[in-house]
Amino acid sequence: MSTKDSFSLIARYYDRIMHRVNYQEWAEYIIQIMNLSPLKKKTRLLDIACGTGTMALLMNRKGFEVYGFDRSLEMVKVARQKVKKENVTDVFLFAGDFRDLPVKDKEFHGVYSIFDSLNNVLDERELLKIFVRVHEILVEGGAFVFDLNTDFSLRRDWGNNTKVEESDDVVTIWRTRYEDGISTLNFTVFVRENNKYQRIDAIFRERGYDPPLVKNLLKKAGFKAALGFEHFTLYEGTEKSSRVTYLAY
Repeated sequence: MSTKDSFSLIARYYDRIMHRVNYQEWAEYIIQIMNLSPLKKKTRLLDIACGTGTMALLMNRKGFEVYGFDRSLEMVKVARQKVKKENVTDVFLFAGDFRDLPVKDKEFHGVYSIFDSLNNVLDERELLKIFVRVHEILVEGGAFVFDLNTDFSLRRDWGNNTKVEESDDVVTIWRTRYEDGISTLNFTVFVRENNKYQRIDAIFRERGYDPPLVKNLLKKAGFKAALGFEHFTLYEGTEKSSRVTYLAY
């Protein structure tokens, strides 16, 4: 099962599963990091792996025109429903790989991707291709902000563990293992609807990426500057950080 298929399976329930995530804090942090780039006036942003659109809507409320892409059509369908419900006119959502869609060069002032979405890219050559395309579509001095789990984090947090989380109507079971640099999450969720629980099983895989490699790939892609921060801080991120947020321009 591909990661795209797994996200499609849980799309309807994704927001309920992720209800503990503080997206507001994350949005403010993205803007803080983006403002470190030379281009100070940013109005048009691209959200890579936009999921159900929560971050895209938050960034729109902060004054940005946002384009979102996700490989899962089911996730995008949920996002479009949320955009329609809020009667938003300047959030645009598309299903597919953004590298294959007709996005013009030098069109965006900022590009971001959150919640270790790019860790789903298991081959560093594919990650480099993404970085190259992002560099092409950013205006001069525009910001690319994204976060990645380190290999240390995946070995420690995703290595041979089982975790159960329970809320009012959702029970999730996370079974993880780490092998040959790849962490695999066997994910089971029970969702209550109409007083009955529905079971969904999905599989997700991530590769950890450490700052020296990521910065090197960004430089190869054409970025002049590549910085890594301990997540939610402005301290330098290292191989021992759990999550590193990067800024490239």
